[in-house]
Amino acid sequence: MGEVDGGRDMTYNAALARKGYRIRLYSASGASVTISSKVTVRRSSVIVANGHDGAALHDLFYPLRLVGPPAYTPANTRLGCITKIVMLPMKP
Repeated sequence: MGEVDGGRDMTYNAALARKGYRIRLYSASGASVTISSKVTVRRSSVIVANGHDGAALHDLFYPLRLVGPPAYTPANTRLGCITKIVMLPMKP
C-alpha cells in the first residue's frame, strides 16, 4: 500500500491507514476482496506475499496472495493470484 498511500516516497502511511480506507485486491480471474486499512496498521503479519518459506508461491496463488492471522484475514479474504491492488475511500 506504500505505493498508493505513501505519496512520492512510497512508504506506508500508518496515520492515513488508521483514519481508514478500503483496500480492494483483484485476482487474475476477476475475483476481488476488500479489506479495511485499519487491519493493516501495526500488523506486520497481514501481508501480500510473493513466496512462502523461501519458495515461490504455488501456481494457484502466484504472483501474490493476501495472508495473515484468521482474526484479520478470514479464509474468504485470502485471495490468491492478485494482479491489482486499489485504494478506495471508506464508505460513508
